[in-house]
Amino acid sequence: MHLCFSASMKNGSDFFMSITEELAKFAFAHPYSQLPAQVVQNTKECIIDTLSGALAAASYPDVSGIIKSLLAFEKDQTTSLVWGTNKRTSLQTALLLNGTMGHTTEMDDVHKLAKTHVGAIVVPASLTLGEYLGATGTEVLRAVALGYEIALRIGIGIGASSHRLMGWHATGTCGIFASAAAAALLLQLDEAKFVSALGLAGTQASGLWAFAADGASCKKFHAGKAAHGGVLAALLTKGGMTGPRFVLEAADGGLYKASSKEYDYAAVTKDLGNVWEIMNIDRKPFPCCRSTHPAIDAVMQLQGEMVLRPEDISHIEVETYEVGYKQCGLCVTPRNISEAQFSIPYTVAVTLYDHVMGLAQFSARRIQNPQVLELASKVKVISSDELTAAYPQNWGCRLTLTLQDGKKYHKYIVNAKGDHDVPLTLNDLRAKFISLSGSRFSANEIGNIIDDVLDLENKQIGELTGRFSC
Repeated sequence: MHLCFSASMKNGSDFFMSITEELAKFAFAHPYSQLPAQVVQNTKECIIDTLSGALAAASYPDVSGIIKSLLAFEKDQTTSLVWGTNKRTSLQTALLLNGTMGHTTEMDDVHKLAKTHVGAIVVPASLTLGEYLGATGTEVLRAVALGYEIALRIGIGIGASSHRLMGWHATGTCGIFASAAAAALLLQLDEAKFVSALGLAGTQASGLWAFAADGASCKKFHAGKAAHGGVLAALLTKGGMTGPRFVLEAADGGLYKASSKEYDYAAVTKDLGNVWEIMNIDRKPFPCCRSTHPAIDAVMQLQGEMVLRPEDISHIEVETYEVGYKQCGLCVTPRNISEAQFSIPYTVAVTLYDHVMGLAQFSARRIQNPQVLELASKVKVISSDELTAAYPQNWGCRLTLTLQDGKKYHKYIVNAKGDHDVPLTLNDLRAKFISLSGSRFSANEIGNIIDDVLDLENKQIGELTGRFSC
């Protein structure tokens, strides 16, 4: 007996398709030539955006540490490049490391309804596996585009708020489907094995928000594990292992029922092929949790309208949605960089002092500054029922700034800069790339990487990844 069904049936029989089977049919109906031009262009911009942060990450202490630790056990493995270094290792270790780097700077893209950072997973997985296989640019573009679409739709269906409030990190749990789908396409698996790869991805789905309790640095590992696990799922399937085709909707152990109270099976395939969710990707201008961005935007807009001196401020109130409050409203005095990146009080305070928000605002020295921390203590974050009801369609805030003389200033942000309705331009992405990776790559080298991505349909993938070594 089948425990749960989607609307479609196979061959008119009483054998119902699973959701993963419907997604597989969609993928196989879309060779590169059938991808809409705007989807291909946005896929290229997603790759550029992901690389801008990933190629900077090898210099981060914990990342350089794990590179050294893992490569010490693979001294004779040299098939795959570790991005941003001149080191090579095994395919599996490179997938883990490159995926981890994709999520390190907190500058990777996000989709509001899915609450998933897919780029950090599918771009490293596709480019790393593509390099290993000698894939063409068109093969990788297709893999990335369809990997995005499948993972985003699974993330939409899972119910972002409920999934998050139960303690799950959707980047890990839903993002793994992106790398599995991309790998299945690059490995040229048939449709049945594609379904199995998604099933094997789902049974590995993981990622917990426990890191927020003490600012542990493992959040980035969720993306690395998802990049590695999705490709592993496809390789296992290629070898003959089967994965559950009802991995999402099974009554006993299906991912949705196990990890959410507000899942919607129909949402996964609604308008599939007509609406491309990759077109609804948001890109980050600031290196911190996206839920801090509305408050940062509010401060910057007020600073553009008047002179605000931190010493004149009495207190600040930030209303936000429940998930934003839970993720970023509780930490007032961050003990480390990870906590600072998830603190609305800190990010509001440091923006008021520095008038900018970049990597420098998350240095160990800056987050210990007494003046900044004193101002952060004056920021109160509140969960708003109205803003919670608008989430996840809108990730907004209301900020009220009160001066010592009693004057109040208000700013309402519906969606922060970088939202697909307030997008970063290609020139913004170039500037972002230089700001993040400019210490490791010259402006000319970065320009060559961007140009190669924009012309990827005319390249072998190795021509692009060959530029990632430094």
